[in-house]
Formats: sequence, structure tokens, C-alpha cells
Amino acid sequence: MEFKLSFKADPCESQLELVGTDAPEKVKRATKDNATGGSPGSSVGSYSGQSLKTVVSTVFNRQQIIPPSNVPDTGTQSPTRDILMQSHNDLELLRRLADENAVDVYVEPEGDRDQGHFEALAVGKKNQIPTGLQANQGSLSPVRSASFFYDLTGPTAVEAQFTDAKGKKGETVRADLRDSLTDEDMVLLGPADFANVVRLERHGLEDSGRLKRRCQAELEKHSWVVVGKGELDTAAYGDFLLARRTVNMKGVSSSFTGDFLVWQVTHSFTRDLYCQRFELRKKLGFK
Repeated sequence: MEFKLSFKADPCESQLELVGTDAPEKVKRATKDNATGGSPGSSVGSYSGQSLKTVVSTVFNRQQIIPPSNVPDTGTQSPTRDILMQSHNDLELLRRLADENAVDVYVEPEGDRDQGHFEALAVGKKNQIPTGLQANQGSLSPVRSASFFYDLTGPTAVEAQFTDAKGKKGETVRADLRDSLTDEDMVLLGPADFANVVRLERHGLEDSGRLKRRCQAELEKHSWVVVGKGELDTAAYGDFLLARRTVNMKGVSSSFTGDFLVWQVTHSFTRDLYCQRFELRKKLGFK
């Protein structure tokens, strides 16, 4: 932790700036030379043959971060060779593994220690913020400058072509957002020919089933298209928002009402006001 003091003649204008090191930065510093805790020259390739849970736990334990207990069981015994070869540090390795398995990797404070997470983003009651948000209450509303919309700028379909070990091209696998939506929500995406398709480069040694899961994992990241943005006066709200928590939104049309995931929060402090600029997201209705 670094402290910076700025004194002014008016004590109310003096400032204290705190600069801390984010816990994932410690993970990032574990480079290929020391990623396995061994002698120089060892590499993340030493994770070969280990299960996903073992790899994730090892990375977090090395930095004195409490490892997550709910790492998904993918049935895969070890990371693919290209993920190991392309990762230059432990944090990059975790993020590549997270992308492949449709999960999010992050660290939060837990008492006087840090708790690691490696889990899918989800709207649920587990981490529900007890105080809901109410928009359109007039001048007394704690929510200000609110806007709600559908963000359809990302891909709505992901494709990849299977190639075997001899370089022979096989079937094209595809994950499409339209396949899981209700008829009502599919209208938002327009005709099937209008799909925004992203094509993945082949990863190396996947079978077609694994390649299909990679497409689904990539699409998952872009399926949170129902968006709410605004500013929150925390004093009037009586609570505060935390990222990756669920909050209930009311006072808007039915399409933008219900439980949202707090996607991003920016904190702003002044002498008189603690304001949060927030971005909420949820998925379209699924079948």
C-alpha cells in the first residue's frame, strides 16, 4: 500500500491518495521462470497432466490466495498444450483456462486474506444485494441518469472448423444465441442471416466436441446483452453496489425489470457525496 498526502491551506481541500496492489497483480508476477515454484527454467508446461482444479488451486496457493472450492469439473485432465505454451505467467494461464471453460477469474478480500474465484457468472440469490434499485422516482430517486438498452454489438454466433492431427479439415461447429432464446427475444436479433458471426482459430488438438464447448464458452461471454447504466447516490440509497453481485431493478419496463448482475462499478468520492456509476447486465430470456 502506498500513501500520498497533499496538504492545502484549507484543510477541507487536503487530499489523501491510497494506491494499493491488486491481488491478481501478484499472480501476474509469477512468470514462466517461476510459475511452478521451482528453479529458473521451469515453466507453466509443468502443469501438464494435472486436473483443472489442481492447476487453479496451485496457482492461487502459491500467492497465499485462498483457492476456490467450486472449480467446475470439466472432465478434462489437463489444460491443452497450446494454453500452456502461450501463457507467460500464472494470471494469463488462469484467464485462458477461464475463457475455455466459460467462467470468470477474480480475487476478493476475505477478512485479512484474499479469496480466489473461478466460477461462471450467474444471476442468483447467493450474492443478492439486499436493497433493490428503483428508477423513475423523480427528484428523490437515488438512481440518476439511468438508461436501459440492448447491447447487440457483440457476436451472436461463434463458429470453428475442426482440423485433425494430420491437418485434414472436418466439420464446422457452431454455437448460436438464437438456439436458446424464446421466439419473442429472437425478434431482437433479426433474421438468421443477420447473425454477427465470429470464427475461432483452431486451438490444436481438440476433438469436435471440445471445439463445440469452446464456441459455447466464447458465446457465453457475449450473451449478457440487457444493459442498465446510471449513477447512484449511496446516501439516498442506503446501501452500495458491489461487482459480481445481484441486484433487483424496478420502476422500468418489464424488459428491464428483475434481477441484474452488477457488471461494473466506478466509485466517486467528494466531501459531500459518495456516488457510484454502475453498469448492470442480464441475459435475454432463455427457453
